[in-house]
Amino acid sequence: MTSPNPLSQELRELRSKARLSGAEAARRAGITQSKVSRAETGAFLPTEDDVKKLCRVYGATVSQQRQLVKMTRDLHEG
Repeated sequence: MTSPNPLSQELRELRSKARLSGAEAARRAGITQSKVSRAETGAFLPTEDDVKKLCRVYGATVSQQRQLVKMTRDLHEG
């Protein structure tokens, strides 16, 4: 089992602040609930596109979105 990384923790926090369930966030973002859950636990590394979609759904600021996309890119490269 994988442990959460900073990206997964930020995504979970944003979803929580948006007061959305994982299923509702997934529906609004057009991705599976499983992807949302696994991204939040660190079991799955979402794509930059997935992160952008979730940021829009969560109402993240442009700055937050840029930070999370950079985290995603760094994790994919790392």
